Amino acid sequence: MVRVRILFLTITCMTFELSAVPPDPPPEQNEGTATEKPDSNSPDRLRSNPTFDFYRFKNLPIVTVHELKHSPPRKALKAFSNGRQSLDDGRLSEAITSLGKAVAIDPEYTEALNDLGAAYGKTGRIDKAIPLLNSAIHCDPHWGLAYFNLVMAYVSVNEFSRAEFTARQMTEIADSPEARFALGLSLTMEDRFTPETQAALTQAEPLFPQATLLLGRVLAGRGEIEAAKLKISAYLASPALWNRAMAGEWLALLERK
Repeated sequence: MVRVRILFLTITCMTFELSAVPPDPPPEQNEGTATEKPDSNSPDRLRSNPTFDFYRFKNLPIVTVHELKHSPPRKALKAFSNGRQSLDDGRLSEAITSLGKAVAIDPEYTEALNDLGAAYGKTGRIDKAIPLLNSAIHCDPHWGLAYFNLVMAYVSVNEFSRAEFTARQMTEIADSPEARFALGLSLTMEDRFTPETQAALTQAEPLFPQATLLLGRVLAGRGEIEAAKLKISAYLASPALWNRAMAGEWLALLERK
């Protein structure tokens, strides 16, 4: 069986998904005036780096019970909004400060926990990201975004069995292309080139070009060289930018077989 060495530099080739764009914090309310809950069901989730081609979540629950019941305080909303603006501007240190403030004010603010974890992940501080993402899941076990980010965090530190466990939890929430990609990635990184791995990546392929490349890895690992070359060639013919150099190395290696 041909084995193709994976050259993942996971900090640079993985990305973390951010929560929906926050609304402007509400104005100060007079005592006794009801505060309207901000709109938290926007399906538009920003990507931390669009060159990685990771797609926005489209098939996860739009709003969870926790989101319906939980209204962050105005000061937490303001800190979160400032943090997200800093993230969007690439000012990671400032983002971490503001998002950390939001979490300190409201420890159950799942979007802030997720985005603070994502900010730490973008700086390579996975030891900081993992506890925050786990906290987000603990606060809202039905919010798939934090599971996806936790899978990416575990993969980036070679904790592949933990990544797989988290991905399987995610599939139980919503059997979406995002969950399938997370599972397929985890299994591929464990060198488990099984029909389950192939099925997961195939289901994710319409939304994730990276799944096509990973399928090439799976097929090569099973000795299906010609099929693997077709998948890798298809990936290189796509506009995807994720690990193209590695894909070219894989294809060159297989061409010599």
